[in-house]
Amino acid sequence: MKEKILIVDDDADNRELINILEPNTNECIVYMLDVSGHGVPAAMVSLAVYQSLQTKTGLITKQSLSSSIEQPTASISPKNVLEALDKEYPMERFNKYFSISYLVVNSKESSVTYCNAGHPPPLILHPDGYIERMEKGGTIIGMNGIVSFEEEQKKLHTGDRVIMYTDGVTEFQNAREEIYGEKNFHLLLHDTKDLPVDKMLDEVMNSLLQFGNNTPLKDDVSLLAFEFKG
Repeated sequence: MKEKILIVDDDADNRELINILEPNTNECIVYMLDVSGHGVPAAMVSLAVYQSLQTKTGLITKQSLSSSIEQPTASISPKNVLEALDKEYPMERFNKYFSISYLVVNSKESSVTYCNAGHPPPLILHPDGYIERMEKGGTIIGMNGIVSFEEEQKKLHTGDRVIMYTDGVTEFQNAREEIYGEKNFHLLLHDTKDLPVDKMLDEVMNSLLQFGNNTPLKDDVSLLAFEFKG
């Protein structure tokens, strides 16, 4: 797997977090989260979640997860991880909520298992340009178990690219209050599918800046893409 990370943060408050972990030889964990609000309070929540997720396994160390799930060699359930986060970070604790996409890529099974919590759905960009949305999941983290989460497994084939992003991409507005939108984003990914991963992400940022005619980013923009090599 080849990865490229590009993060643009308009106020450097670190309310968005991207992490890539390898708990065992077959699996790779990738997650992206976005905390509500700005400034120090949002950054503190981001840091707390980062510390809650173990450095080596990417899993919550809480009794709410079974001991088998906490073992680095066990199969990792994104659904269980998000359920544990939802219990650990109720909205009243920090007066904040956050969205997250949590993926487990299994190289042995050529698959990605994922769960979203109110986050823009990750995309699978196939070599022919077809785009699949990974939409399974639930609501934002902070509702303390009111809504259950769903996870789903997708097969990956050589050349497939997985793209993760925050809503700062699709909801970006220019000076005329026009929204960049999913349609422009998806069309650009299709048109740049043959470029290297890093060049593809560069083109996304260039497109945003051109659309905005140098309008300053009003929201944080985070992008991550990786290509499955088989």
